[in-house]
Amino acid sequence: MERNFMLFSINTKYLSCASIPVGVEKNYSLNEGIILVKAARDAVELNIMSPRFKEDIIEQNISEFNHEHGVFVRLMHYPTNSNRGHSFLLGGRVPLRKSLLATALHASKNDRFVPVSHLEFKDMIVAVGIILDYREIKEKTLHAVKKEIDGGRRGLAIQSGYSEGFILADNYNGFDATEDLLHELCEDAGLSAYSWKNPETRLYGFEAQVFMEREPDGSVEEIKIR
Repeated sequence: MERNFMLFSINTKYLSCASIPVGVEKNYSLNEGIILVKAARDAVELNIMSPRFKEDIIEQNISEFNHEHGVFVRLMHYPTNSNRGHSFLLGGRVPLRKSLLATALHASKNDRFVPVSHLEFKDMIVAVGIILDYREIKEKTLHAVKKEIDGGRRGLAIQSGYSEGFILADNYNGFDATEDLLHELCEDAGLSAYSWKNPETRLYGFEAQVFMEREPDGSVEEIKIR
């Protein structure tokens, strides 16, 4: 089932769960969000246009973004906001300037979608989310999950082998019970409905700061999550 804006998959190539930042105090200004969204857009467009594209062309313009945050990038058709490509880095020892470019490029070539073309990219909007607080839910019970998402104020993510997915808090509407939400999370990750209970499966709660274009290559706004 297609959902607007709030469903993503995680890029495991750069994943390092052992070093996920918890309770990071760094918050980003709207101006910084504008810079990050523009960098993501430029990276995707230049990569589409030129097979010889090198990431350091963009990275040198965002060299000051050295904090090690998790990040996601999503590409959406305008004006429907339907998902066209996405990528998510949980966390790890990677500066934001590098993780942003990696997720932006992966979003445009995500295996779940046909690679984005230059002609359609001009009609897409870009969203960038920075993960500020990410922690594992050790006790995989409905009560523990409900407590972690804090009354619908924190997002929820799942990891099982190479299959991963997540839901932001604003996408909880329409689910009558925590178990229904977990079933949807498993479905988004391509897992069976009760995979969240498996010993090898990991669940996480998180908070994110999200910046998104209002229209293709247009002004950027911060999206308030709850």
